[in-house]
Amino acid sequence: MFKSVVSLGLLLWAVHLSAQPLNRSTPDAMLKAAKQAEEEGNPYAALEYYENIYQETKDPLANHAVARLHFELRDYQRAERLLSKIVLRDRRNMYPDLKFLYAMTLKHNGKYADAEDMFGQVIADGLDSALVARSKLEMAGCKLGRKAKQPETLKVTNIGKKANSPQTEASPWYSGGELYFSSLASKDVIVIDGKEGDWYAKIYTTKPPTQEGGEFSAPAVLGTNINREGWHQGNVSIAPDGKTMYFTRQELEGNYVRTSKIYYTLKGDEGWGAANEVAGVNGDYIARHPCEGELYGEKVLFFVADIPGGQGGFDIYYATKKRDGVFGLPVNLGPVINTPGEEASPFYQDGKLYFSSNGHPSLGGLDVFVSEWD
Repeated sequence: MFKSVVSLGLLLWAVHLSAQPLNRSTPDAMLKAAKQAEEEGNPYAALEYYENIYQETKDPLANHAVARLHFELRDYQRAERLLSKIVLRDRRNMYPDLKFLYAMTLKHNGKYADAEDMFGQVIADGLDSALVARSKLEMAGCKLGRKAKQPETLKVTNIGKKANSPQTEASPWYSGGELYFSSLASKDVIVIDGKEGDWYAKIYTTKPPTQEGGEFSAPAVLGTNINREGWHQGNVSIAPDGKTMYFTRQELEGNYVRTSKIYYTLKGDEGWGAANEVAGVNGDYIARHPCEGELYGEKVLFFVADIPGGQGGFDIYYATKKRDGVFGLPVNLGPVINTPGEEASPFYQDGKLYFSSNGHPSLGGLDVFVSEWD
């Protein structure tokens, strides 16, 4: 089995879409628009609507929505300021969910002792069994945070402005002297208004500097055999032999992933060939984050999916390789690895599986863990 061991880090990727400008309207109309924006997966627009509602009406529920959305958008400083006022004034314990959210913001902001105290209050109140269970898990993470020390030899360096853009770069993978990654690669804010044009995420490559202190080269986009028009490409990984690339093609509905399937392509003398859907691992669920590895002496594909019947949320699965692009039925890695939370981004090397999770005790959000095959 795998033995789970805590490691440090943070791994998360997402595509950010911008909010639409607001027109002046009545509070009721803005509330309707805010709820619709949330349903469509556009939290930026929803936040702007709720902020306008609160400015006009001083409705505390609108302020609660503003605080919650700042948390969801990972603006933890603003979320902490708003939630502290709400929670400290809540003498009757009417909002246990916001008390838990306040504890989470304290944890995300590195205030582990204060966060432990607030999680302890949620547990003592006992008003919501799910929040009590989550609070116990998060308290364990706070204890890790208080003991954790920054590695003295660790150095993080940006690869440079040529390779990076003002948008999100994600899922990097180094192979054959090149760094592969996915990016929207736009210098401008992307507004989804029917005039956005070709704004889809594509897979690019960049090469490391030839001398110390230099920057990675300007990225080159892969061809249309990989980057299909009208789809988002991402989650790129390359097999150890350097000859098979795996990636996902996704469709979005608002800010939500509607479909996501794993594809592969083989490398020949003239570069990467046509991409085809991987057989055996895709289905009526979201499949993503593919990575080739080894189990029981056989090649397998690790990947993440929300297949019904798992441990909860997105779990890590593996499927045994039969031949190029064809795999057996997905197998859940089980409760040692997978949790009722979310698991993501498996990476296999030398008998160790690295992955991200927010379901194990962690410093906050999705941390990186490693598990060694026994």
